Amino acid sequence: LINRRHQQNSITQVGMVLNPSDAKTQLELKLNKTEETLREHQLSE
Repeated sequence: LINRRHQQNSITQVGMVLNPSDAKTQLELKLNKTEETLREHQLSE
């Protein structure tokens, strides 16, 4: 069980190291979407 958990952790870390830009892009996309929805709410009011 401990070994399996350790393997999963290392796999996740490798994935994050391999594409850190991907994670950043997704975060920025989420931020942009929330900003857009906020703006739309303000416009509709």
